[in-house]
Order: sequence, then C-alpha cells, then structure tokens
Amino acid sequence: MKALVTGGSGFIGTYLVKRLIDDGLKVRILDITPPNVKNCEFAAKDITKLGDVEEAVLGYDYVFHLAAKVSVSKTERDPVGTYCINTVGTANVLAACLKCNISKLLFTSSSEVYGNPEVIPIPEEGRLSPVSTYGRSKLAAEKMIELSGIKYSIVRLFNAYGGGQSTDFVIPRFVHLALNDKAITIYGDGRQVRSFCHVSDVVDGILLAMFERNGANQVFNIGNDEEPLTILELADRVFRLTGKPSKLDFISFPDRTAEREIYRRVPDINKAKKLLGYRPKTSLNEGLMDVIGWWRSKA
Repeated sequence: MKALVTGGSGFIGTYLVKRLIDDGLKVRILDITPPNVKNCEFAAKDITKLGDVEEAVLGYDYVFHLAAKVSVSKTERDPVGTYCINTVGTANVLAACLKCNISKLLFTSSSEVYGNPEVIPIPEEGRLSPVSTYGRSKLAAEKMIELSGIKYSIVRLFNAYGGGQSTDFVIPRFVHLALNDKAITIYGDGRQVRSFCHVSDVVDGILLAMFERNGANQVFNIGNDEEPLTILELADRVFRLTGKPSKLDFISFPDRTAEREIYRRVPDINKAKKLLGYRPKTSLNEGLMDVIGWWRSKA
C-alpha cells in the first residue's frame, strides 16, 4: 500500500510517517518543509495550489491530510492565511483525491470545532460552535469532506503533545520554561481543564480510524479521557517531574478574551473505543517525562 501524508514534516505528521514506514507502507510526504524522516519520498508542494496537490496524490492509495496552519495564537493573528491553508487547502486535497480515485481520505480536525461545550466529556454529536478562527476553519473543512461522497474518516484531536512539539503549545512551553529556571506563564487564573493525549496514542487513533472497517465515513474524538486536570495542576506536575522550584507568572489572555476562552475540554472517546478498539496507553507522567527527556537532550 502507498500512503500520502500532507503536513508529514510537522509534529504529528513525523510520528505518523515513521509508523507507516515501520508498518511496511510506501510513504510520500507533501509539505513545504523537508522532513526529518528517512525512507520516504518528499514532494515539496504547496497545498494551496491544486496542481501541486494533484501531482502529489497521483498514484497513491490512502491520503492522511494533516497539513494546516496550527495553534490558536498564530491563526488568530492571520485569519485569511488560516482559511487559505486550512479550508482552501483541504478543498484542493479533496478535489485531488476525487480526481485520482484514492481508496480513502483521513482528515485531522480539532476539538476546537466544539467551542465552549454544553456537555462534559464532549461527545462527537455535541454542539459544533467554534469560537476560534482555527476551529471555524477546521469545521468548514469537515463539512466539505462529509458532503463530497468520498470515503473518509475524520478525527478530532484533543490536546496532543510529545517530544519535538513547538513551544506554541502548553506542555512543551511549560517544560522548556521550567528546565531553564524561568517562571511558567499562566493565562487567566489557570483553572481551565484539559485532557492531554500523547502523540503515540494520537497516531494509534489515526491509524485505526483509517484502516479499521468501522472507521469508514465516521467522525471520532481521539484523545485521552483518563487524567483531566487544570492548567495549574499541570504546572505543578511539571515542576515536580523536573525537580525545579515552583515559579508562576499570571498574565492576561494574549489571543482571545476570557469570554472566548474554552474552560473545560475533556473528550468522550467511547465511540472510538467501541468501533475502533482505541485505547490510549500513555499516562500523563510517562508523556511528560518523554517531553522532559526530549528537551534535556537538546540542552
């Protein structure tokens, strides 16, 4: 089998590509950044150009569409660029997949599509009311795929983390600051609740959604529902595991107001458990030690 991974040079994409290669698939990466992975083909293509995408898709069986402009902070500062990449880019991928008659498309969406949830844990059939540019762009992409007639799976990812992730995201930022004896910055009062999922478990969910028979034409939450905690509790956990003294700096929300902040985000993953056999395996402490080890290796 042959698999194309858009955004395969990114954080989750890199882990996914390595797994696909280990599983014996021929892999091509479509990205504007060269990958840090061996034994795969690299197509230096622009997802916003339909011709580029068609050239990359041609001859491949499965397409994992991960390419996106990510992080709420970056996307709020560049809404036009976000829609161009996340929505128009997805339209190009979808058009190329239909033209090239691929076997199946998997799209990585986000828990941001739910906005402020009415029900916790959040089920797939929960209200879709995104409050961020990023969430709106992902929801628009979802709807295009669902209406296209293509065979697909959509996974809504909840707070993925792991070694190699950018400090635009909370866990690597906290670890990086603590290891450098700097105060951890907390937005608002730090009582926002999150449930973090290690990237290895995220990749498990992506692969199950793509290749399990019950994953066809379905939407799945992919995350870890076992250890929800507040951001303050996360900071305390990082201090304890790094052995660094607790230093906190409370600041105002930089990218969205307190009224638009999402205060509770915990996934209901029962659908993925039932239909895919999905089970996250990595505890939060194990995952945090992975991130700590990664940063220490770069020191």
